[in-house]
Amino acid sequence: MRFRATLALAVLLLALAGFYYYAEVKGGWPAKKEGARLLDLTAEAVQAVRITGGETTLETVRADGGWRLMAPVRDRADGARVDRLLDELLRATVERTYEVPEGGAKEYGLAPPAYTVALTLKERTEPILLEIGDRAPSGISAYARRAGEGKVLLVPSAVRSQAETRASDLRDRTLLAVEREQVQRITIARGTTNATLERDGKIWRLSGAVRGRADANRVEDLLRELTGRGVKEFVAESAADLARYGLARPAARIALATGEKAPPHLLLLGRSDRARGGLYARRGDAGPVLLLEERVAKTIPERLPDLRDRTLLLFAAEQVEAVSLASQKGEVALERTGGTWEIVRPERLPADPKEVDRLLSDLALARAQEFLAEPGADLRRFGLASPGLTVTLREKGKEPVRLLLVRPEQGRSVAAVEPERSVVRVEARLFTDLSRGAFDLRDRRLLPFETGEVGSLKLTGGVAPVLLEQQQGRWRLRSSEGGEVKVLRILEMLDVLRDLKWTAVAAEQAEDLAAYGLAPPAREITLWKGSGDFLGTLRFGRREKDRVFAQRERDPRVYVVPAAVLDRLPASSAALTQ
Repeated sequence: MRFRATLALAVLLLALAGFYYYAEVKGGWPAKKEGARLLDLTAEAVQAVRITGGETTLETVRADGGWRLMAPVRDRADGARVDRLLDELLRATVERTYEVPEGGAKEYGLAPPAYTVALTLKERTEPILLEIGDRAPSGISAYARRAGEGKVLLVPSAVRSQAETRASDLRDRTLLAVEREQVQRITIARGTTNATLERDGKIWRLSGAVRGRADANRVEDLLRELTGRGVKEFVAESAADLARYGLARPAARIALATGEKAPPHLLLLGRSDRARGGLYARRGDAGPVLLLEERVAKTIPERLPDLRDRTLLLFAAEQVEAVSLASQKGEVALERTGGTWEIVRPERLPADPKEVDRLLSDLALARAQEFLAEPGADLRRFGLASPGLTVTLREKGKEPVRLLLVRPEQGRSVAAVEPERSVVRVEARLFTDLSRGAFDLRDRRLLPFETGEVGSLKLTGGVAPVLLEQQQGRWRLRSSEGGEVKVLRILEMLDVLRDLKWTAVAAEQAEDLAAYGLAPPAREITLWKGSGDFLGTLRFGRREKDRVFAQRERDPRVYVVPAAVLDRLPASSAALTQ
């Protein structure tokens, strides 16, 4: 039995070896295995590539620092794709060499060859020729022959794949050949309506049928697509019937200009083709008909006003030096000195930095819902001669700008920005959010500190005093009980105390603290820094429904604060360890 199994295995191995010989050698034993390069050239030396196969000829040449397609059509070539073609050809190594009898080349698809690649070099009159035949049955290799040599070479199948390159593979799919950063002006025409976008530093300005500041992000998206690889398909080199593509009378014309003297780069837009998933277009009046990618079409505005920037105020928050508001809550003016905000009118008071940041954030995020009038409009027509709210903002080294809003009606409000005086419709909540007075913006925190500053604390007035200290990020009970506590519970309590604000002043200087439940207080908390320096003491007195009286150390006033703060103060150490 063992002998028969061995014999069967030997027969199988011989059959496999025979198949391999037939599949790979196909006409004779290999003379030797190779590892040398197929073509001993550098890509930089190649000035032109010509591929002939059947009735098709593909030719590309170096020109103006890049590659240009010369046949079967004349057009810009995709430099990266041509470089990849060359790289595959010049990196290829000879896997095997076959000695072939006279007339045997036909068996390898080399008489005649399926493709002939001609490489023109800088300092050589005659091109280097490479003939490419069939793929080997394995599919991972192909047969080739250097012109003038009789030997057949086994090479990687990538050589045959590159020889099969089509003209459409090498064509540059960049829509308009211009560097995005060099574009200074964009002109868009739809029908009889024209708008021009001009670069002004980091922003774009609109003129013509639509005026004002343009949406910089939208303009950059448009430029990115117009100067990127947006061609999906080359439809026709010269279409006799342009109406078929909507290009006899283009729906839109877009021109990109890099300067006053340079001719603009023109793109004509035709109709959309849902079946093919794109938009027909043409470069200038004589270029081929193109099918653009759908994403390109999405960046081209259907309505020119859509290019306008809906941001009401464009500013850098860190550069703002002064803000003032005038509303039904009165007038309040703030100034920043040395990084600190202060209310200067109606009286000098420290401002709450978080509230000022929130105000600036609301202003930065304010957006127009609809444009009602172009810059320079008569504001009286829109009830803005006496606005219900005025916000004035001044950046360092710049003139002040003003935002005017009328009182909302039916969920909408009207706004204008001066000195531009363009009128827009905005959401009603913008009026509400920006209507802030001195009370809203003053610093009403009872214990101004940062959570990370606190190194220890003491709580009294509960079941038993609670003393806590922090060591290397861990909180522990500082008592005979010792032990770690729930850090999250401590941090939540400190965050509540940090953000606690008084809602009213019950007494400027209380003569009878007992009347407020503060002699003695019901609860008391004292905070120290990690260095041991005193941060502050806060006492809580009598509770009345949803409010409680409070007083801080060295401050004669009695304040009213939300009673919910008491619920966050643990009554005993057990509440922090469970």
